[in-house]
Amino acid sequence: MQDPIFIVGEGRSGTTSLRNIIGEHPNIWAVDKESYLFVENWPQANPYFDIYKNNFNKLVLSVFVATKRVGENAHKIIKSKKLPEDIETEFYLFKESLEYAELKKNYKNTETINRFQIFNAISEFYCKRFSRARFVEKTPYHLYYVNSILNEYPNAKIIALYRDPRAVCSSWLKLDALKNLLGVCLSWNKAMKEITKLQKKLNQEQFLTVKFENLISNPKETLEEICSFINEDFEQSLLESKNVSNSSFNKGTGFRTENLERWKKILNKKQISLINLICSKHYQKYNIEKSQEKLKISELVAMPLFISLEPLKLFTVKLKKLFSRL
Repeated sequence: MQDPIFIVGEGRSGTTSLRNIIGEHPNIWAVDKESYLFVENWPQANPYFDIYKNNFNKLVLSVFVATKRVGENAHKIIKSKKLPEDIETEFYLFKESLEYAELKKNYKNTETINRFQIFNAISEFYCKRFSRARFVEKTPYHLYYVNSILNEYPNAKIIALYRDPRAVCSSWLKLDALKNLLGVCLSWNKAMKEITKLQKKLNQEQFLTVKFENLISNPKETLEEICSFINEDFEQSLLESKNVSNSSFNKGTGFRTENLERWKKILNKKQISLINLICSKHYQKYNIEKSQEKLKISELVAMPLFISLEPLKLFTVKLKKLFSRL
């Protein structure tokens, strides 16, 4: 199997769309869901990777389900005694494959197994099944595990996608009632800091940074750059993908530039001003235009109170999440 591709970045930055587009390439199989394969000690991490590390059958099932369902949904399925019909059918086909037989044989000989060996067997099974040469996997949070990815896959291609923080904030606030403006801004800043660090550490053959707005407004040029980076010929089919969605506000698909600045209609002046205040230190380096919001005197006076309330909102959100897990 050829060198794998991993898409990382801040959530709501278009990573799903890019995964779907790349998955249209005739040489590439796209892993269905965010596997969180490398993530540990985080709410979305799969605890069963560790719990079942010495149990061949359950660990195989855990990794397989992780490629079909995201986060807590995967946890619930693994705990249940009955698999959903679609996963049960796919899992049966995998267990009938040569890849599974080889995996089980190796386990019997060594009495050791890890989730990466299982994931490789699953990837090889699907690549062979769909006549693909390599896979693309996207888990945004893998941005913080790039070193682990490269330890396991030294020749992997890492694509980091980023997006205007105002669009990211409006998308998160629309999608998740538990999200908080301050929390999203801090998370975006953390992601951009990590991307900057990786740019300095890794060479251009390992790591590529892509701006989501460029992907949507100049898809051919951007996808040609991506194809060159992953050492694949550009295919016209990438521009014809029906699985591109660049907005959480409607179900429209395709490279729709009208959605790129939808945040201007969603966010108010105070919200935009706060985002600029927290995130603008990255604007120049990453070619993000800083909007000049002119607040009224009454709005300026109220800004300190607005800002001071955000940490309280963030604390409330985290408290709600804590109680939701009890």
